[in-house]
Amino acid sequence: MEIGETGGIKVDHNYKTSDDDIYAVGDAIETYCALSCKPLRLPLAGPAQRQARAAADHIYNIPHINKGVIGLSTVKVFNLNAAATGLNEKKLKPMVFLTTLFISFLRIKLA
Repeated sequence: MEIGETGGIKVDHNYKTSDDDIYAVGDAIETYCALSCKPLRLPLAGPAQRQARAAADHIYNIPHINKGVIGLSTVKVFNLNAAATGLNEKKLKPMVFLTTLFISFLRIKLA
């Protein structure tokens, strides 16, 4: 099986690996990040379950549209809640120039 740039198993939009008879989902795969438009490994149960259902749908010729993931997680400990979504600082730093350029473009268009 082909390994992607993040070290996860490379899959197509239907979660098929480089071997047409093998599907892969969950923590082991490299998925598409809808925010950065780059490959991403996302070890979360919710997306893994949706990936498994999508792979099963594809096996039974039921169409599925894979738009990628954004990475949302929540936790509750006693009466405290915390949540995180999107990209962390480490992943955003290489994108700073593009983000600044995009915001500058928006300001010019809106002015």
